Amino acid sequence: LDKAADLTLVIRAAPFVITGTKDSQRLTIKLNGKEIQSLTLDKGTARDLVILLPSNYLKRENVLLLDLPDADSPANLGLSTDHRLLGIAVQWIELNDKS
Repeated sequence: LDKAADLTLVIRAAPFVITGTKDSQRLTIKLNGKEIQSLTLDKGTARDLVILLPSNYLKRENVLLLDLPDADSPANLGLSTDHRLLGIAVQWIELNDKS
C-alpha cells in the first residue's frame, strides 16, 4: 500500500457445514498478526463477509490470515474418501477504500 487508510475487505464465501454432523465453522481474520474479527458461519450458502481493516494495522506490505479451526475432511466425517481439510469455499475477495 502506498498510504495507510481504512479499507473494507469483502469475502464471498460458503462454509463447509453438514446439518447434524458439522453445524458451523469458526473463522478468525488476522491482519499482520492482529485479530480483526471472529465469526461463526452456520449456513451452507455463500454470503458476503464485510470486514473493516483499520489503517493503524496496515503496512506497506500486509499479511491477511484466515484461521479456520473447525476445518475437517469429508473422509473424517464419514461422507466420502476426500481427505482435504475443508473450512470455507471462497468465491471472491474484494478490497475497497472505505472513503
